[in-house]
Amino acid sequence: MIKYLIVILLVTFSFSAYAIEHSAVSNIFILDTRDAPRVAMEHSALSNTFTLDTRDSSSISMEHSALSNIFTLDTRQTPRWDVDGNGVVDMDDIMLVVHSFGKPGKGTPVDMNDDGNVNIIDLIIISAHFGEKTSQGAPSLVKMPDETQVDMLRQWIESAQKANDGSEDFRKGISVLKSLLDSIIPAQTALLNNYPNPFNPDTWIPYQLKDDSDVSIMIYDANGRIIRNLDLGHKSAGIYITKDRSAYWDGKNESGEAVASGVYFVVLKAGAYQKTQRIVMIR
Repeated sequence: MIKYLIVILLVTFSFSAYAIEHSAVSNIFILDTRDAPRVAMEHSALSNTFTLDTRDSSSISMEHSALSNIFTLDTRQTPRWDVDGNGVVDMDDIMLVVHSFGKPGKGTPVDMNDDGNVNIIDLIIISAHFGEKTSQGAPSLVKMPDETQVDMLRQWIESAQKANDGSEDFRKGISVLKSLLDSIIPAQTALLNNYPNPFNPDTWIPYQLKDDSDVSIMIYDANGRIIRNLDLGHKSAGIYITKDRSAYWDGKNESGEAVASGVYFVVLKAGAYQKTQRIVMIR
């Protein structure tokens, strides 16, 4: 394999993680993988063959031409803001940086500006390129944030605004983060259908908020008597539909006793908003 590489590599490449150097004396090209964390060169003493393993590398690839029987080593790197190397800059790349916040970043792919730290600046650099395709084989859909990341996005925006140095990256990065936040903030507050319904013995009550609000849910029986008050406290604008975020009723009254089968009414109060919904308990 190496002899094929020597034949086809006609210029000198130099990268942060690996390098190809040419000797004018011997006319031999040398691939240096010592500093590359995701490529490896192994030698078999038995067959005297060198094997270049690029399986874990997102930035280099080896292709073989059946016509010429030549192996081509492509060392062109994808832009560093495509951290996972999947061909598009999206939430997965942002989260890879976020998971390393506060950690030393020297030599890691998440240290965007090579300052040795992983922080809001690295996040801003990636955000400024959000949605960009970095390869022809990029996914058709860009992974967007979900409702669980509303508070996180707000914190990032606040941190970015404090660290803002007035650069184009900061201007664009903050703008993108605000757009991502807007994409998961609903246009109106609403009480959504509970699930399951009918239910036994418990049910989840999803809702969405256009604005930050104090939220409570009241459960009434068919005669209009209050059965249970679920005080959810102050909630940020967003969508609360998953089991870990929606309101939960265990089918019991304020005394902890299981209620009887029948029709009940759920009332959502969020700021000035109020909505009633019919639910059914079947035991």
